[in-house]
Amino acid sequence: MAVTEELQLQWARDILAGDEFFSRMTERDQVRIIQESIEFGIHIAEKTREKLGTPTGAEAIREMLVSLGCGVRVDETSDSSGPMSEYAEDLLAARFYTRRIRQRAAEYADRGQWDHGWFDLYAQCIARELFHHVENTLSGKTSHHVRFRDRLFGLLPVSRPVETTRTIACLTFVKHFLDLPEIPGLIRDA
Repeated sequence: MAVTEELQLQWARDILAGDEFFSRMTERDQVRIIQESIEFGIHIAEKTREKLGTPTGAEAIREMLVSLGCGVRVDETSDSSGPMSEYAEDLLAARFYTRRIRQRAAEYADRGQWDHGWFDLYAQCIARELFHHVENTLSGKTSHHVRFRDRLFGLLPVSRPVETTRTIACLTFVKHFLDLPEIPGLIRDA
């Protein structure tokens, strides 16, 4: 197995490690489920680029969400030296990551590097929101989406591991959709 492939499996295994049901599965089934999830994330990323175009930042991703009927406000023109409260509405769109983004942005601000990574991070969160909408909107009944769900529900008769595998698919989507060199660490840990 190639080193990259092994690393890809390892971060996904780490995400699933806390799940008792998953830990009781055979190595072969674990790998199969992880690979299904990763393939689904890549598939959705390719489908999204094909249907909605290539992302060029958080604003472009916001427009893609709007085209799918989901309104997200991104205020990239505000004075970036203002207090965090100015961004409260924007951060609601990335509701699962608000606390971590605030902490990271505050660390940058303390070092005088306010702009460093802020909108890249926000773009990752908006892209993650996009995954949930694309999954429901662009995936038809004959697509990989349904096969992915059927296979997972067949292998995982409880809901939590299914949600966890969806997280793996989602993070893979963010990486491939935004063409990142690796799985985004901050939102992976959120």
